[in-house]
Amino acid sequence: MRSAEPLFNGRIMAIGLAVLVIAVGFGLVDSAAQSPTDNGFPPAPTTNPLPRAFIATWADPMFGGEGAGGNCGSLIDEYGNPRGTCQFPVDQLEPLLNGRARAWIQFFDEPISPRWACVAANITTLLGEPYLWDFSVRADVVLQHFEQSNWVREIFVDGRGHPPADEVFYHGHSIGRMDGSTFLVETTNFMFDPDGFDDQSHIATSHLKTLTERYSVTGPNTMEVEITVEDPIFLTGPFTWTNVFATPDRGYTGEWDCDPAVGLRHLYSTVPQRYPDDVNFDAYSN
Repeated sequence: MRSAEPLFNGRIMAIGLAVLVIAVGFGLVDSAAQSPTDNGFPPAPTTNPLPRAFIATWADPMFGGEGAGGNCGSLIDEYGNPRGTCQFPVDQLEPLLNGRARAWIQFFDEPISPRWACVAANITTLLGEPYLWDFSVRADVVLQHFEQSNWVREIFVDGRGHPPADEVFYHGHSIGRMDGSTFLVETTNFMFDPDGFDDQSHIATSHLKTLTERYSVTGPNTMEVEITVEDPIFLTGPFTWTNVFATPDRGYTGEWDCDPAVGLRHLYSTVPQRYPDDVNFDAYSN
């Protein structure tokens, strides 16, 4: 019996290998899953799908001129005055704000905004400011470099999906693909953001936010970006607006420098003290 064991085991191994080969051949087993180095994502493509016309430096030509920015609607600042120009049409968004969103606006005060600690602004803020941004590509990702905050965003184009819902990021997780001649970007897996729409209106968005951007080149030097925000925590329905961009005279992004101590000192020298136990007020208002 001892001499038969190696032969018997060899037959079992041979039969098992044959079954595996047949299963792979008929698509019953993913052959890529057999690799110990597989990370669960599809392989990166050899050619990035973003057309050459998108790969440039862009700026908002309307910012600072007639029709720049958006109407801030009924929003007021810490002193009870109407807010100035916001970075998107808040007056059009207001009908979609639910009771929770309106309560947040009443609770909000300026020190809650992450911008005063030099946190890189969110995507909708960055797409509404006068600073430059550009597209560049690698095989598996489109890189969007924003001059404001010197932040580089990764938009994955290799066919992967979003990570599980328990993985969240301040700027979310972005995947993109070409939809005809439009570059379609979907971002999910956000954290709660007190500046969810922009850092002027301070309208919050939640971990359930989905951001959809549609980038369309409309001329030799022009681009439109349609932006849609969906958030069942704060909105009664999706909200969409469009920004227009052009290639600027200065075809490169500059340097960005921000010091949190300077920002906080500026903040606390200009806002009223709402809470007597705000230790930062004592530290930075003098």
